Amino acid sequence: FVGSATLQSILAIWQFSRQSVFSSKWLGMAAQSPEILGASVVENSFGRWLRAYGSLPHPNILAGFLVIGLLILIGLFLNHELRIKNHEFKNKFFNNLIVKQFIIFVCYALLLSALFFTFSRGAWIGFLFGFLGLLFFGFKKNLRVSQLASLLAVTLITIIVLSSIFWPILSTRLMGAERLEIKSTEERITSYKEAAVLIKRDWHKGVGIGNYTLGIHNQVNPHLRSWAYQPVHNVYLLVFAELGIVGLIVWLLLIGTVFYRIIRFRVSEIRYKSWFFVFSSILGSIFVIFFFDHYFWTLHFGIMLFWLCLGLWSKQVSLL
Repeated sequence: FVGSATLQSILAIWQFSRQSVFSSKWLGMAAQSPEILGASVVENSFGRWLRAYGSLPHPNILAGFLVIGLLILIGLFLNHELRIKNHEFKNKFFNNLIVKQFIIFVCYALLLSALFFTFSRGAWIGFLFGFLGLLFFGFKKNLRVSQLASLLAVTLITIIVLSSIFWPILSTRLMGAERLEIKSTEERITSYKEAAVLIKRDWHKGVGIGNYTLGIHNQVNPHLRSWAYQPVHNVYLLVFAELGIVGLIVWLLLIGTVFYRIIRFRVSEIRYKSWFFVFSSILGSIFVIFFFDHYFWTLHFGIMLFWLCLGLWSKQVSLL
């Protein structure tokens, strides 16, 4: 997973530096450039800046993938009992802890840089949530201050350097005062209002899974252009609108089960089951991203990614 995320990061950094995405039928990639209408860009007084896609259909999806990869890397760093020599690396060169940490930090810096170039605010918030959760776990495991300091140093240096270089673009994304940012915010607000209409009309049974945009067409506004019918960027509202109150309750019970298992076990009692907390942090980050995007519910890659993480977390629960 980390290897795949690293390759995606290298591709994403290259795309942002070149301000273009090449097309490839083998990778399933469509050509993108800042001049193409509909491409995901950040627009300010200096021009239009293409966000990084990787080989995925949207920068936000790449960002969610990178968040998971980053948290796994932090887990590798924080877990002393997990050694690279126990997996695929048998050469003594890779058994050296310093070399291992160097490789982890290089991959971590690449993934963090690529996450920055996606300019996905929801994923940034999700990563912050998971990052703080794993730092808390590290303190509870009594890791050396120098270890945590090195992790924080790499994180802060990467963020500060990129932010200082690309501040005009970053500030546009954070402040939300430019034309496209205002338009995006208005579209989000409109989608929330549309979701409220659907929920009010079919709160008991929903419009049916996968039928949200059809419901918007049939029950809210049949006169929009085809590309304007988009799912609401909130998984919780989307589940409510599609599955009704019963489906929402089942969904929240699933999420509640995760938090219940996290709260139930103490860090000091789990000892060598540290990956339980890594995947718990990953799920926590995903649950935060649920508030800002829909791809974990609506798109094939997001669905597979979410249930993969939930399955890996469930496996760790079975080992407790």
